[in-house]
Amino acid sequence: LFYVKLAVLLLLTYFAHSFTFGILCLSLAIIIISEKGIRNYNEWMIDGLKVFGAAIVPIALSVSFVLSRTSVYSYLSSEELWSQITNFKFIYSYQNETSFWILAYVLFSLLGSVFFKVKNNLSLMYLACILFGLYFILPDGVGYASVFSIRILMLSFLFLLLWLALQKRNRFIEYIIIGLLLFYQYQRMNELKQWSLEKNVKAMEIVDLGGLIPENSFIKPLRTLNVWQYFHLSNFLGVNQSQVILENYEAAHDYFPIKWKYNLEDKNKSQTHDFFHTTLNGKEYSVDYLVVIGEGKTDDARELEQIQFAEEHFPKVYQSDFITLYKVEI
Repeated sequence: LFYVKLAVLLLLTYFAHSFTFGILCLSLAIIIISEKGIRNYNEWMIDGLKVFGAAIVPIALSVSFVLSRTSVYSYLSSEELWSQITNFKFIYSYQNETSFWILAYVLFSLLGSVFFKVKNNLSLMYLACILFGLYFILPDGVGYASVFSIRILMLSFLFLLLWLALQKRNRFIEYIIIGLLLFYQYQRMNELKQWSLEKNVKAMEIVDLGGLIPENSFIKPLRTLNVWQYFHLSNFLGVNQSQVILENYEAAHDYFPIKWKYNLEDKNKSQTHDFFHTTLNGKEYSVDYLVVIGEGKTDDARELEQIQFAEEHFPKVYQSDFITLYKVEI
């Protein structure tokens, strides 16, 4: 019964995200070998085969998926890889100053490891080290799928923290760590509060803007600022009423089950106004509103062409220093 439950969980993990499934399989392998001891070949092989049997279906699906497609691999340069480490990007702190306190926690924990009488859960440390090594080896992108490197680095750091948290430390070192964490958490909460208040103002502006757009309108967003926290912000336009928001770039990728019925990239590129038509389920629709999030400055020539066309031909329904709403009239 245990392995049946495990098989179901592994299959659900695969359908949730294939990258997470791969990390899970690696984790299970390292934990099994570490707990049984690498020299106890027969013991960890038996348990490994049982787990492999439970994972056979999602593994087969993974292999079939990989073999059925050809993808271009992309790698980050060594400078970019080291930059993500030295800039604490794996911590994703909104202010670099607070990253110091996380680093201090890790350093003090490592110092405390000198006094660990028993090294517990070594498999987690092994896993953190292996993932850190893979960070420099594996590609950052495979076709449309990308941003693998930072995910691997973050998981390596999280496994390291988990291993450190499970150790029995020297009591004096433990008090120092607790004090640092409490101080850091206070700083962190103030930082998050400031960040949340600032972003909430922008989000509420988008929600209010949605009230100016009739229900069931076709809305085309253009995001001209490359800020992680603003990705998919246009979805707030549909909070209070149903809208068709044409922002899901992932629907154009061939590994998602939901796909657009047309290829916007190939449709009448030479005619700017055709950017504001779309076909869904065999029926053609006109885009009703164009929403430009940001200052309207972009390096994308096609998006810039659309913004300029809207500026010259469409009336503005709303404009602020953050967002502009055009009524498409073609």
